[in-house]
Amino acid sequence: MFEVKPNTSTTSIYSAVGQLLIHSIVQARQPKLVFVAPEELSVQTRSKLKKIGIGVLDYRWVDGDLDFPGLAHWQF
Repeated sequence: MFEVKPNTSTTSIYSAVGQLLIHSIVQARQPKLVFVAPEELSVQTRSKLKKIGIGVLDYRWVDGDLDFPGLAHWQF
């Protein structure tokens, strides 16, 4: 289950966490929870998200194109 946010403001982070947790609770099997966020998300926030079972998939804009630098390391 993915939640994408355009920035790493506290509001965006809390919204992503809430939406992932609320929408995943009704699933028969616990899905992988992934917050798709700009790559400037802090190490501290990443650590906290990991503790509650949410992975972070980074993205960035390169010359107007969307790039996911760590995508090859993910298994979906």
